[in-house]
Amino acid sequence: MNIRSKYSQLTLEEIIEWENNNIAIPEPYKAFLLQHNGGDTGDKNTFKVKKMRGEFGFDGFFGIHEGLRGLDYIQTTYTKRNRFPKHYFAIASDVSGNLILMGQNEKKFGKIYFWYHEGEVSENEKPWEKNIYKIAENLDCFLNSLYEEPIEDEDDLLSLFGGENSQKQLDLINSGWDVNEKLDISSQTALERVAQFGNDITVLEALLHKGANIGKAMYHVRNNHENSALQFAKILLEAGANPDYADEKAKENKDTLLKSAVNKPLPKIELAKLLIHYGADITVENDYGWTALKIAQRTLENGVPEMQEVIDLINEKLQK
Repeated sequence: MNIRSKYSQLTLEEIIEWENNNIAIPEPYKAFLLQHNGGDTGDKNTFKVKKMRGEFGFDGFFGIHEGLRGLDYIQTTYTKRNRFPKHYFAIASDVSGNLILMGQNEKKFGKIYFWYHEGEVSENEKPWEKNIYKIAENLDCFLNSLYEEPIEDEDDLLSLFGGENSQKQLDLINSGWDVNEKLDISSQTALERVAQFGNDITVLEALLHKGANIGKAMYHVRNNHENSALQFAKILLEAGANPDYADEKAKENKDTLLKSAVNKPLPKIELAKLLIHYGADITVENDYGWTALKIAQRTLENGVPEMQEVIDLINEKLQK
């Protein structure tokens, strides 16, 4: 299996340092990190979860680096929030935000599991096993189970709109196809998929021109790391996107796009400024007293001096 990673190779000392600051990494995955430091599997990016009778698109392995595939981000977003039992370690994700876990206790050690986020418990409840499914005996077995699912015309719409073939995307959009069709089990639309993974503004604009519903697009664009992501967000906001969009879980936790944009480990300064400009609610406070301003101040104190611009903007709005 060819693993593609754009991140620098790790030393054992770097891995041990990360463990000392966080949690232990299972030995099989530690060996993998020494070779690859995360990465994706190219065209062999589909796997099956037999108990769910479904196929899922593999996104990539986590490593010790910054970004959405960085283990620091995973610790903050999943592990420390107890979203799955402690005898698992998150090693990868699929394209829809579900996790690939490796067992850590004696009974499950080294085995690979699929964590389905739609079945997780509510926040502050003890995580359960009901949304976790075994998919391989070990990491090698999982890698060997990945396969390439060829795109035939528009059959594999999730892969099409998550890829870089802009002309093929435009051909389908302009063919009379229903641009609001759900792509697969993930329930994403083409616009939401392009908002998350795209880099061609022409495709985004074509979808909007053909009447694509904005839906969760703003939620997904915050995770887009392409250079055009900020322009994507601006186009969506100008088209009427809600700067305070939140799914049901985010509403329950009083999380907002603005809070996400000012939070570490991946603050997005320009996106935060854009959201404020378009009227994002700066006063939302969760049950622990966290507002966008307090989170921004914490991020500033943690070594992101650029966050001062956002803090000044929020204070200016609060004084009006």
